[in-house]
Amino acid sequence: MNSLAILLLAGGYSRRMGQNKANLTMEGQTFAEKIAAELSSCGPVYLSVSADISPDFKANTEKYPRIVDEIPHIGPLGGISAAMHQTDAEAYFVCACDMPRMNAAFVRHLIQIWEQNNTDSSPHSGSVLSSGRSSDIPHQPGSLNHLRPEFACQFVSDVSRQRKSTFPDALLVRNRSGRIYTTAGIYHRNILPLIEKQILEKNYRLRDLLTESNVFYLEENSLGELKSCLININTMEEYQKLSE
Repeated sequence: MNSLAILLLAGGYSRRMGQNKANLTMEGQTFAEKIAAELSSCGPVYLSVSADISPDFKANTEKYPRIVDEIPHIGPLGGISAAMHQTDAEAYFVCACDMPRMNAAFVRHLIQIWEQNNTDSSPHSGSVLSSGRSSDIPHQPGSLNHLRPEFACQFVSDVSRQRKSTFPDALLVRNRSGRIYTTAGIYHRNILPLIEKQILEKNYRLRDLLTESNVFYLEENSLGELKSCLININTMEEYQKLSE
């Protein structure tokens, strides 16, 4: 892709953790500092923050520009929207600040898959042509005509919307139980009109955005050791285990 930026979602106050998870520490660095430094080799890093939380950041993140939510407290959907309005990257690797093991190798792996599979794609209604099962993605017919099976990806197209372009809107990881890692993947600028429409409808669920989007799904089991990058910390108990 021509340009990719890193959007680190670092402005939320976790009710389960009781504090901003961006300021938790690992190996002598805050989560925000550690992830930002690790991913800075993949593209410019932006910290997505809420206006009322931005001053709460600890040291060593000042060099990364802030993207302040245009609409406060609507979650990752608002952060992605603000980034696409305020910067001009072609695509964004969106990452939650509670994934302290995220690294550049994971992002480069996704970029490689994106670049090798986003050309000559043409959706067809019917079965999904991939190494996965079409039943894994209910009610979303589509295919990727020239998908490379070794990457275990699936391309989903909502043909009912009759999009003018079949270029993928996102590349996300999904596990065997159907969980989609919505905050550890690539989102293309093409998806912005759908985000704006959903915000106008006051539907802030990032998962709902995928039902109207053209999405590559990368199966988690194909990641090998990179799967550890997806570990996220939600509770103090999980944080204590991380520190052990």
